[in-house]
Amino acid sequence: MNISQNCLDIVKKWEGFKLEAYLDPVGIPTIGYGTIRYPDTTRVKLGDRISEPQAEAFLKFEIDATVKSLNVLLQGIDLNQNQFDAVVSLCYNIGVGAFSGSTILRKLREGDFTAAAEAFKLWNKGTVNGKKVVIDGLTNRRADERALFARSGRAASPIVTEESPQDRVNRIEAFRDGHKTVLVAFADDTLIEILELEDSRVRELTETIGLYRNLKSFQIAPPGRRVPAGGRIAIGGPAIVAAAGSAPAMSKRLLQFGSEDRSGETDVSNLQRRLKELGYYNDGIDGDFGKLTDAAVREFQTAVFGSAEADGKVGPKTWQKLWGEPVAPLAAPTATPVAGGNFLKLTRTNVKESFGCYRLQLEYFKKGKRQDSMFVVSGQPKRQFFRTGKDSRRGSYEPLPEGKWRIRNILWAGGPDVYDKKMFKDGIGPVKIPVDFNPKSGTDRDLIQIHIDWNRSTAPGTAGCIGVASVADFKRLVGWLRDTDPRELIVDWKL
Repeated sequence: MNISQNCLDIVKKWEGFKLEAYLDPVGIPTIGYGTIRYPDTTRVKLGDRISEPQAEAFLKFEIDATVKSLNVLLQGIDLNQNQFDAVVSLCYNIGVGAFSGSTILRKLREGDFTAAAEAFKLWNKGTVNGKKVVIDGLTNRRADERALFARSGRAASPIVTEESPQDRVNRIEAFRDGHKTVLVAFADDTLIEILELEDSRVRELTETIGLYRNLKSFQIAPPGRRVPAGGRIAIGGPAIVAAAGSAPAMSKRLLQFGSEDRSGETDVSNLQRRLKELGYYNDGIDGDFGKLTDAAVREFQTAVFGSAEADGKVGPKTWQKLWGEPVAPLAAPTATPVAGGNFLKLTRTNVKESFGCYRLQLEYFKKGKRQDSMFVVSGQPKRQFFRTGKDSRRGSYEPLPEGKWRIRNILWAGGPDVYDKKMFKDGIGPVKIPVDFNPKSGTDRDLIQIHIDWNRSTAPGTAGCIGVASVADFKRLVGWLRDTDPRELIVDWKL
């Protein structure tokens, strides 16, 4: 069985919610609805921030582990959806181990569901100062779970999610193919996927390996052994967005720690502003190359050049890279979805970001001709399943489904073109653009938006929305919308 939204809602109610990481009562950094590790097994750390939709997605990943164990324990017991949701909520709180020896499970196996419901009340105690005492919050939570268990009718539809291919992988064999590193992922002897890394940056390699949480063996292929045949998925390096216009001229040949803007100079201010647009710098624009600016420059250099070249010094090479390479001319489209129209189009590439999401191409068409494009992501890294509208389910945290979407107005948390003053309460960032599926009855996916992947460095991906990489990219998107006011978004997964 699978849980429904009712289970998620009851767990969310009693677990509590925090957008920013905090220390739990025993000093463990925690975020969202009690998450201490992200789906890629990275530990939460203080300073992390996520959105409310992401928090629900992370909660669902954790609950899935409980569901997997429970489905073994509950074999032969015929539970309805409400009963299963209530039991999962209980076990998420007390642990599957405790439940395995409980009166509740014994009564369920005996077929006495009334007694099983009553036994929920027994799990309302906690240890305080070394003694077991009744805790009001647990009493009330058990009452909610018992009520759901006993409820007849009004069951929600189960959230059916497909197992991530990455979670099936238990061994990887690594090859060198020219200047590229190739990772071949297996589930025992079954080939799952072949990943091709453009270079051997340690950060990119470790981040990619982190996608496989059940990995048990990592081997270097012996000399002479060839990469198995099969399609390869490229792991792309950072895509630096070309700024509008050319890079501003540098008045100094080199910027480094201690540099500052003097009368009439703007080098450091321009550097800080661009780093902020790209998501590497979160402090004020003060023209002073201090510790935070130095850290941001080094992080940028590590991402684009590798750690060996991350010296914190900004010369012509780093400066030009900051403002991006010119956008290459795009080939003429084979077909025009809306002849002569103004619209956006979203397609999938065969390249993944190192954190696991496919790189998607969002294009702007004006009078039927392609004008510009950028890379975006959608969905959670381990939920990269692409479906049609009718096959896509709410709560799957997969990319938005294929079909035609209606683009609504831009919504700003702090006013038009304000990117750093105020965030929406759900933590989704300072700006968002809602989109509606057309026709609305064509999918049960809702609340889809285009927004900045605001916490890309700590919790990349979205819960199904379109995530734009940076403020710089979003400014380009706003420019497209203000240019011709396109209202149609065509999502084409080639399905």
